Formats: sequence, structure tokens, C-alpha cells
Amino acid sequence: MVASTELDTGPAVVAQLHDVIAVAMARIRERATAARTLVGFDDAAALAATTEIGDLALDALGDVRRLIASLPSVACRELADDVHDTLGHSLSLAALLAGGARARLEREPALAREALGRVAALAGETGAELETLLAEPLRHDPLPLEQPAATRDPRAAAAAQPAPLAGVAALMALAVDQPVTFAVDGVALAAAPRPLAAVAYRIVQESLTNARRHAPEAPVHVRVEVVRGALGVTVVNAPARTAACPPGSGCGIPGMHRRAAAAGGLLSAGPTPGGGFRVDARLPL
Repeated sequence: MVASTELDTGPAVVAQLHDVIAVAMARIRERATAARTLVGFDDAAALAATTEIGDLALDALGDVRRLIASLPSVACRELADDVHDTLGHSLSLAALLAGGARARLEREPALAREALGRVAALAGETGAELETLLAEPLRHDPLPLEQPAATRDPRAAAAAQPAPLAGVAALMALAVDQPVTFAVDGVALAAAPRPLAAVAYRIVQESLTNARRHAPEAPVHVRVEVVRGALGVTVVNAPARTAACPPGSGCGIPGMHRRAAAAGGLLSAGPTPGGGFRVDARLPL
């Protein structure tokens, strides 16, 4: 049974999470939009704006980390993982894109403007996702796949099965500003139970976020396939080629372990002999 104090604390922390991320994303969107118009005209002001975007995102990530740590572990751990994987991912990505724009201001202004446009769009999308996730905690589904409705007609159920390419496209859309190759069995992903496919998606999402943060510009390979009766997920990145970004919340790998365990599976994560990093998950079908 969840203690009454946990029930009282959970909603208050969720409300604080909402406010922290909503305010940060609104300011990030405003600064990114302004910076985009300044590139090529007032690079000093554009530089200051991109620096502020990174600071806003990192400050919000720190607040998210603190609030997640205060959530009652029994009642809200799944929500904490969802917040980290979706909204924390967006904050990290905003900081990374802003850093890329800052590095390109003088020599590649067109690419800097493009990156800032993506930051503004990301902030707007995250605002909408924030309402969905925190308004209906624990029921957020990341995969844009149509699940067959309950029916007694097997032909109707078969017709309603998600298209294999939809799941593949959802995974590939996670690759942002990094060299990623994919080997994804779209048929197996589409046939997997929806909760299992969602776990696979979250593992890939978190692994790519970690690779961007700790090994920017390093090649990454993602493989999703059936391995001995389980959905296998492997994400391997090469060693870092440039300086790594500031550390994240520290919740990512433990969250992946929890998701895999909740699905009855196993996950391992650690460095490779060559200096890269590898995540392996096996999720029983």
C-alpha cells in the first residue's frame, strides 16, 4: 500500500515538474526565435542568446533531477522515468542544438539558423507533450503505432496491425545531429506487444541521448531484432571524437534497467574495449 504522504507528495511534485519545464521551454523558444533572426546581423547578441538557451536547459535539467529524486519511489517511479526519457531528453537536446548553433555562428550561419529553428520547434513540441504526459501520468505511449482494437474478427485485427515501417521511422526520428546507422526488424517490432515495443523505443531514445552527450559526433549503431524468443535491442557508440557535454541527471541507465526488468527482461550497459559504450537489452516476447 502506498503511504498517504506519498499520495500527497506525488501530485505536488508533478505540478512543480510541469511548471519548471513549461517555463524553461517557453523561454528557450523565445530566445531561439530571437537568436535566429540575429544570426548574420548581430552575432554577439546571437551568441549571448544561444549561451542563455544552454544555461536555461541545463538549469531546468538540474531542477528536474531534484524533483524526480523527491518523487515517492513506489508511487511515481514509472512517471519519473517517463519524465526523464521524454522531457529531460528534450531539454538535453535543446542544449546540444544550441551549442551546435553557437559553434557555427561565424563560419556556417545558415546551419546555425537551422539549428536554432529546430530548438524553437522542439520547445513548442515539448510544451504539447508536457501537457499529455503530466496530465495523464503513467499512460504515455511514445510509439506512433496503431494497435488493433479488441475484436473477435481475426481478419479485422490483422488489418489493424501497425505497419512495420512506422516503428522503424519512429526509431530513426530519434537520431538528431549524430551519425547513426539502423538495423531494425520492422516486422518484429510491429508484431511485438505494444508495451514491449514502447520499452524498446525508450531504451534506444535514452541510449542515443547518452551517446550525444558523452560521445558527440561519434558513430552509433542501433539494432533491433528477435533473438532466441526475445526482442533484442543493441545500441553501440564509438569513442568520443570531441569534448563531452556536461553530465546528465544520472537517472538514464537505472531507468533503462527498470523498464527492461518491468518487461521481464534484462539490460546491460557499459564501456566497450575500444573506448565506446554498449547497451544490450533482451525483452521476452
